[in-house]
Amino acid sequence: MTIIKYFDTPHIIRFGMTNHDPGKSEMQLWRNGVKFIIEIDQANVKGTDFERQWLPLLDPEPLFLHAQRWNELCGLVISQCMDTLQELAPNKPYWTNLYEYFHVASYVLRLHGAPESKATSPQVVVVREPGSPTITCAYEMQPAAWCTFAVPDDLPVFDSRAVIPVDHEHNFKRPPHKVRLPDGKLAFFLACTVTWQQRHQDGSSSESMNESHQSIASYLRLHGLKIPRNGSYARIPKVLGVVSDSSDPQHAITNMQGGERERQMAGILLEWIDGFRLINLASQNSICHIDESNHAEWSEQLNAIIRELHRRGVSSLGVDISPFDVIIDRDGGHAWLTGFVDVKFSSDDHDDNRSAADVDELERKQMQLVFDRWLSEETGVSRSSEDPEEFRKGAVSRWFAISDDGLL
Repeated sequence: MTIIKYFDTPHIIRFGMTNHDPGKSEMQLWRNGVKFIIEIDQANVKGTDFERQWLPLLDPEPLFLHAQRWNELCGLVISQCMDTLQELAPNKPYWTNLYEYFHVASYVLRLHGAPESKATSPQVVVVREPGSPTITCAYEMQPAAWCTFAVPDDLPVFDSRAVIPVDHEHNFKRPPHKVRLPDGKLAFFLACTVTWQQRHQDGSSSESMNESHQSIASYLRLHGLKIPRNGSYARIPKVLGVVSDSSDPQHAITNMQGGERERQMAGILLEWIDGFRLINLASQNSICHIDESNHAEWSEQLNAIIRELHRRGVSSLGVDISPFDVIIDRDGGHAWLTGFVDVKFSSDDHDDNRSAADVDELERKQMQLVFDRWLSEETGVSRSSEDPEEFRKGAVSRWFAISDDGLL
C-alpha cells in the first residue's frame, strides 16, 4: 500500500512491515528522489518517549484499523527522522529525467536511544548504516540486459537521460508513465522491473515470471506485425522506441574487449493515448454525450482489433478484455486495447492446453461481460458525488462482481 505523507516535501512510502512481539518496524520511503529504509527495533529504543508512542501502532488487532495505524506510524517515524532526512535529501529538483529513477541513492537508517539527560526525558537519535548510500532504482524498476529482448532494428533508441517525465508529481503512488521525448512528442513509458523471488513451502525459492519483461516482449512482437492504422480497427499502441541505460554501476556488465559498460534496457516507449480507461467512464465530467450507440461502436472496434490480430497469427492476446485494459481516446472516441502481457502466436509452442476454440470463447465471454452487462449498467449509475475516486471505486467493485460471476 503506497501512501504519501506531506511535510516540507512529499514522502512516498512504498513498503513496510510491523511486528508487535518483539516490537519491530521497517519502512521504505522516497524523499526528493532519495530512498530511505528506516528500521526500528524495540530493544534499541526501550524506555524512550518514542517507544511509548510507537509500540501501540504495531498492534495487529483490530484489522480494520490497520490502514489508520500504518498512516500514523509513518507520520511518527518520519517526524522523528526529519532532521536527518532533510540533511541527506534536501529540497531540490529531482527525477528530472528517467536516468534519475534508475540511479537513486539509498540510505539505511536506524533509531537508537540517546543517553538520558537530567533536563529531558529519554529521546532517540537517528543512526545511518555504515556503507550507505548504495545505488538502487525507484518504483521497483531495474534495467535488464539488452539481450533479454529481440529489439527490432527499425526502432530508435533513446538514452534515459533524454527522456523527461511529465506530470508525475500529480500521482507519486505510481511509477512515471507519461514522458516527453527529445522532439517534444509524448509517450507512455513501460519500464523493466525487478524479478521477484517466489517462496515455496519447503523453504526454497525460485524466480517468478517477470511480467514487465513479458509485456515488453509482447509489444515488440506486435510491432513486428506492422499493422496499418486503418479505419476503425487495429487500435493498439504503437512502439515508438526503446530506452537504454548504459551506466548502472551495479547492474551493467563490463565489456572485456573495450572496457565499456554494456548497454542496458530500461524499457520501451509506447504511443501516448489522450483518453481514459473504460473503468473510469463514470468519473469523466465531459462525456455526457456518450450513450449506448458509443458502446456498440467501441465493441465493434475491439472485435475488429481481435479479428485482425488473430488473422496475423496471434493465437492468444495475453490480455484480459476488461474495463482496465480498454482506453477511449478523446480524439474521435476510438477504443484501444492495451495492457498486453504474454502474447502467443500460432507458431509458438503451447503448454496451457487451450485450443483456439477455448480462446475464442473466453474472448467472446469477456466482451459480453464488458459491453452487455457492466457497461450497460454503468450508464444508469447515479452520479450523486463529485469525487472521481469514489466513482472509480464503485465501478471497480461492480466490475469484479460481474466478472467473478460471469467467468466461473
